[in-house]
Amino acid sequence: MIFMASCNEGKSDSSAELTSGKVYKNFKSYSKVSIALATGKVIQAYLAQSDQQQVQGLSGVKPTQIEDHEGMLFVYKRMGPRSFWMPNTYTDLEIIFLDDKYRVIHIERDVPAHPGMKEPPSIARTPTVYSQYVLELRSSSPLAKEIKVGDLLKPLTTF
Repeated sequence: MIFMASCNEGKSDSSAELTSGKVYKNFKSYSKVSIALATGKVIQAYLAQSDQQQVQGLSGVKPTQIEDHEGMLFVYKRMGPRSFWMPNTYTDLEIIFLDDKYRVIHIERDVPAHPGMKEPPSIARTPTVYSQYVLELRSSSPLAKEIKVGDLLKPLTTF
């Protein structure tokens, strides 16, 4: 079975503050985790744990609504095939696939945004990667560019 997560726009009308003080309505129900990079720098990641959160992903989020040090961590119960696509996204993303120990096993760089759901042009899709966690960050984030295949990321809190 292949699991394909999307960044589909949700219909939630809740509100939440990002660490920057900006508001993005769909993150109210998300837990957050701090993740240390191999360089020691820290990313604040919203946890996409439920099916609904995973389908929503970062779709509908404008570049001004998420900071360079923020992202989304997709959490699955076990290793498995994962593939992502980019409908209704407004910023290019780095999609970072991690194993069960948070080791970076594959990175898709500069996956192009696709505002809306209509094709053409084609909506970007990643290859299928056998992983347990997937981290999405804005491609423009300097922190995203520091992450390399083989790096071990370290959640600083449990979830």
